[in-house]
Amino acid sequence: NALTLGNDNCGFVHPVLNSSLCCDCKSCENVCPLINSSEKNLVKKVFAVRAVDSFLEENSSSGGAFSVLAQRVLSLGGVVYGAGYDELFNVCHKRVTEAEDLKYIRGSKYVQSDFLVGAKEALADLKEGKTVLFCGTPCQVVALKNMSLNIKKAKLYTIDFICHGVASPMLFEKYRNFISAGKKITDISFRDKTEDWRKYSMKITFDDGTAYRKRVIFDPYMTAYAQNISIRSSCNNCFFTGVDRVSDITLGDAWTEKPQNQELCNGKGVSLVLVNTEQGNTLFEDVKDNLISEELPNDTLDNIKPLQIPTKVNPLKGKYYRDMKKLEFDKLTAKYCGSSVDAKIRRFIAKKTFRWRQSFE
Repeated sequence: NALTLGNDNCGFVHPVLNSSLCCDCKSCENVCPLINSSEKNLVKKVFAVRAVDSFLEENSSSGGAFSVLAQRVLSLGGVVYGAGYDELFNVCHKRVTEAEDLKYIRGSKYVQSDFLVGAKEALADLKEGKTVLFCGTPCQVVALKNMSLNIKKAKLYTIDFICHGVASPMLFEKYRNFISAGKKITDISFRDKTEDWRKYSMKITFDDGTAYRKRVIFDPYMTAYAQNISIRSSCNNCFFTGVDRVSDITLGDAWTEKPQNQELCNGKGVSLVLVNTEQGNTLFEDVKDNLISEELPNDTLDNIKPLQIPTKVNPLKGKYYRDMKKLEFDKLTAKYCGSSVDAKIRRFIAKKTFRWRQSFE
């Protein structure tokens, strides 16, 4: 009861300690993913895959690997947890027990997910002896694994992904309000593939039948994310970056890999699957008939930057978030991420100053 979650000035969720209620039991330290990280596993196998089911492939961010793995766990009577939306389109972890409901947690969400409720539900399922598949950021995976350590014979499968970092829920809310302009949102896709898998768009659908769609290079929210200015500061020093993974399976996009199997080259998306544990290998082997796959050499991972180093610091981040509460969203992005001369000069000076300060550290 001494520890709750609260938002900082940027809108990121952080633990808040009430020292008057703290009994120094160390429970929070025992589950903290930084103080007590799970054992890491070097990647055993690497695959490029896409779902045999074209519906899953077309409605997933990449090749549909997550949906295929999740369907397998559900077929065993298990439960699946992943990032979805609440009724206001805040990102949160949701519980799924039916294959038809995987649509609610399918697809990438480039914002910090509130996973507290989902984690509590997952722990309750594990205590009841249910098989659980949990998909989240590497730090969320470790937190859940730590919380489940005292559950005997816990049947927990974990999936993380090649993570660039998370943006602020408060920033995402401001963006939604700006784009919707009072209209009711019915769906949000960060990776709409209507045009092309590699040229995906942010798409927001409204109840009047209209939709906002912009290529990510032109969308103000995704522009800020791509330039690392909206990403949480702790992501710039991520402890979980690397080819030694904390999950059973790691998912990503096979952007640069060139499979020999032409069935993987249909332009609709290819997932990168990293098999990290024996448990992960068993799950992957169980679904191989539902995937078109090709094993890749492990050194394929050497060229994937988010697997090698954490996301770089954008020195303008502090000013960006201070202005977040004062400026309209388009003006905020234009000021810090735009192509105007003023914006470019601002970025140039900030980078030079940042590097100069680093030289004295």
